[in-house]
Amino acid sequence: MTADEPLDHLRRDDAAGLRRMQRRRYWTAAVLIIDELGFQALDRRDAHLLFKVLSSRYERASTIITSNTSIREWPEMIAGDEMLATVILDRLPHHCHVVQIDGRSFRLREVQTKGSQA
Repeated sequence: MTADEPLDHLRRDDAAGLRRMQRRRYWTAAVLIIDELGFQALDRRDAHLLFKVLSSRYERASTIITSNTSIREWPEMIAGDEMLATVILDRLPHHCHVVQIDGRSFRLREVQTKGSQA
C-alpha cells in the first residue's frame, strides 16, 4: 500500500478513539510494505503515527519501505523534525538492507519505448 493508506486508517482510528483497531493490523502483518514514503511530506501527527507502527514492528516483523527520497532528506520529509526522523531512522537501518536503484524509471522507459514504436 502507499504510505498515505495506512496513515489515513490510523488518523481515522485515532480521531474516533479506536487507537488499536487498525494499528494492530499493521503490527501483526508478517511483512508490511509501505510504498512511496516521502511522496508527500508528513506532518507531526502523521510522523508520530508512522513512528508508532515502525516502533511496534521493530525486531518483530519485516517492513519494506520504498521511497524516492534519500535518507539524508528524511528529516525534512518527516515534519521538518530532525529528532523524530532520527528516532525513526534509528529503528529502520538497524537490521536492514538498503537497495539504491539509480537510473531511469522502468515505467517511464516502457512509455518511451511504446511511444517510439508508434
